[in-house]
Amino acid sequence: MRFAFISDIHANLQAWNAVLKDIQGQKIKHIINLGDVVGYGPNPKEVLESVREHSEVSVIGNHDAVCVDKMESGAFNDAARTAIEWTRKQLDANDCAFFQDMAEKARPQEAQFLATHAEVVAPLNFSYILTEEDAKRNFAACEDKLIFIGHTHRQGVFTLEESGDVTIGSPNSLVCDPTKRYIINPGSVGDPRSEDIVASYCIYDQGTQKIEFRRVRFDIEAYRSAITASGLTTMPFFIRHLDAISSESTPPIPLSIEETDPQLNIQITPERALAKKKKNHVPIIIAGLLFFMLGLAFWILTNQKNSTQSPPSKQAKTTEKAPTLAEATPVISKPQPLPEISGTDQFPIARYVRIIAPHGKPLVLAEVEVISDKVNIALVKKVTQSSTRYKTSHASRAIDGIREGKKPSSLAHTRADTPAWWEVDLGENHRIDAINIWNRQASPAVKRRLNNCFLILRNHEGETVYQMPQKVDSKSRVINVWLKAPSLKPEP
Repeated sequence: MRFAFISDIHANLQAWNAVLKDIQGQKIKHIINLGDVVGYGPNPKEVLESVREHSEVSVIGNHDAVCVDKMESGAFNDAARTAIEWTRKQLDANDCAFFQDMAEKARPQEAQFLATHAEVVAPLNFSYILTEEDAKRNFAACEDKLIFIGHTHRQGVFTLEESGDVTIGSPNSLVCDPTKRYIINPGSVGDPRSEDIVASYCIYDQGTQKIEFRRVRFDIEAYRSAITASGLTTMPFFIRHLDAISSESTPPIPLSIEETDPQLNIQITPERALAKKKKNHVPIIIAGLLFFMLGLAFWILTNQKNSTQSPPSKQAKTTEKAPTLAEATPVISKPQPLPEISGTDQFPIARYVRIIAPHGKPLVLAEVEVISDKVNIALVKKVTQSSTRYKTSHASRAIDGIREGKKPSSLAHTRADTPAWWEVDLGENHRIDAINIWNRQASPAVKRRLNNCFLILRNHEGETVYQMPQKVDSKSRVINVWLKAPSLKPEP
């Protein structure tokens, strides 16, 4: 028995028709829909009717859930919320009934897998599985050998080894090992967000245990025309991305899109988790005032006590000297010339990208893009950070695109007495064209935390191939580093 797994069609009729044709060409009769049939795109009703006709099993996605008030629209950003309100007006009672009946997860009869949209732990929270830690929590929440998810719009494989370790694999065809467990993401049919713009899905052969990832071209211009004709006022990520890289007035990679046009603020993660109920802040305010009054009284009493002690000139002085920054870390004082690299136009070849902030303030990043041949290769790679405050902290959220709002509690802080650093392991050597470092917020205090930070790039052998301090404009919350050698040679 062979299954086709589809996810995140997002009302893109052109992409869905292309994928359906490819599935039928593979002579597959069993289609499993992992959710998010609607949202963003201009043909919700047509896509929904076709999916209902051809899919054997459907689980609910967050965009499906919000259409029938199973999730609050306030959990989405402005662009997604605008599309949601428009989509609701296109659906009738039968469409909504289909969404109401969708399960949050499914184990089809005679099938050897679990299907859910986002996660196993709490399916209706719609959290993302992006890191090894995320995958471990979801493996622990069930006993299924094979789990299929969508939601991130990125094809990929998480493998739970016999040792208990989790590895992240590329979307290459594989045969499942009976001693291991897998989380498989088929990618997005209608809203691609990585590499080239194609519709993605995967095939699972239950007899041979083979998983095949498929990528199908679709008519992007016809889709664009459909959006214009529909009256939708927002464009999905991949259309904005294509517009940015094809515009003659912007760089080939959309480095500072939101500064040139707020409407093009590209969000890699366009939704947050389920919205929380509003809290009553009155008791918190009263408690804060009481603490303030107690603190003020303590300060007055302490000052009165100190005034009766010996004057400062006669008090003992400490001889202990606080460590300087230079003693704490080897700060790079000037750029180093880039080594000669044949056949690559002198772009550095590196596996590890480390960002260092020469201070003890928290290094909390929204997103780090490592660009190679117009592709962000930092996505879903192994990331580490100098986190010491929270044991559960991990830096991988900085490749997830949290550019707005309050930081999640799981984001890492750094010790106040040591410089902060963040590093992505790209898995192997890559030519690095550019690095874009997004700060978490645009407030002046937070932006200044990136001032004077610098980069170190190391290759697979651990050799430093590039290092450069960065002077950051305090008016911007993004560092755009173009790594081509001629523009980065140090001053004589």
